[in-house]
Amino acid sequence: ALSFFRRCYVLDPTDTLGIRFSIHNITNENVPELNKINEPEIDPYLHYMKYNIPIRDAYDPNIKLNYKEWIDKGKNYQFILIAEAHNNDTSLMGMKADDIHLHFLQHQMVETALALNDPKELRLDLARLVASGMTRHDAIHYLGRQFMTFVQEIMKSRQQQMGKED
Repeated sequence: ALSFFRRCYVLDPTDTLGIRFSIHNITNENVPELNKINEPEIDPYLHYMKYNIPIRDAYDPNIKLNYKEWIDKGKNYQFILIAEAHNNDTSLMGMKADDIHLHFLQHQMVETALALNDPKELRLDLARLVASGMTRHDAIHYLGRQFMTFVQEIMKSRQQQMGKED
């Protein structure tokens, strides 16, 4: 009975009860409730919560990283770790998927820049912010916003230059 249950019922974040009978798993036939067209729209980051991440790899934005290990993990795995660290973060609720993606990228850019020590002033800026009373997580957000503002200014000036050339 347990084997049959595991084959027929799947944990599914689109189902409000948490389980849904899945004929597709047994017969490989699509039924209306499983067709992509009829699936309710869900947060694209819910699937990150399905990963079983080893505790040694867990990312906590309030704890300093081992920078060499961070670089060795690769960008995709870093992104998954950041998403998993935020899976209970209520501040992300109600945000658009693109904004959540940008939030995770901010973390990734700042942590990678810290790991590469480029620019060199970044580690000192982080230390100053934490010494002033910010949590490391909030300091990462602050530095990420500064970086995004800098990138926006560069893009804006390039667009203006391209407009003058035309």
